[in-house]
Amino acid sequence: MNDTIITFLTNTVGTVRYSASTAKHISVTFLLSVVLFSAFIFLSFPVFTYELLSSDIRYLLYVYYSLIDLEILTYGYIGFGLIVLYSVLSSVFIVNTIGAYRIRKSTSSSYLGVLPGLIITGCVGCGAGLLGVFGFFGLTSLFPFGGLGLRVGFVILLFGFLGYYGRPDTGVSS
Repeated sequence: MNDTIITFLTNTVGTVRYSASTAKHISVTFLLSVVLFSAFIFLSFPVFTYELLSSDIRYLLYVYYSLIDLEILTYGYIGFGLIVLYSVLSSVFIVNTIGAYRIRKSTSSSYLGVLPGLIITGCVGCGAGLLGVFGFFGLTSLFPFGGLGLRVGFVILLFGFLGYYGRPDTGVSS
């Protein structure tokens, strides 16, 4: 039991270290984190984003900062921190997946199979926004704490996947 936990924690640290092992990995991880965070913020309230940006693109920064403030006011700093954490972990996952594909040269279908899971768990970042895009407005009102439990659950699942996956360059996995 202890060996399994130690292996899991070693793999999780290894995946994060791999995405920070070279300057190229660091820059790709950072850029992906910023892009994912921005996407999650803009999709957190898609109608507001659509209405203002469709009227004039000059509202881009206003919408961005307003949605960050609204996210903090709605879910608190815990919810905001979960979005930041999920953006960083998702970018680590993407960098590791690209690295594993380049190192192992397997078929792309073995690695592309995890993308739907990443998209589905994307609702941890945007919350009701992604559900609202698909027409399910108000669905998160059924969940306690505005869906923060879902966000925590998806972050734990992503940590679990990274711990199981391991470093792509060493081939270590649980």
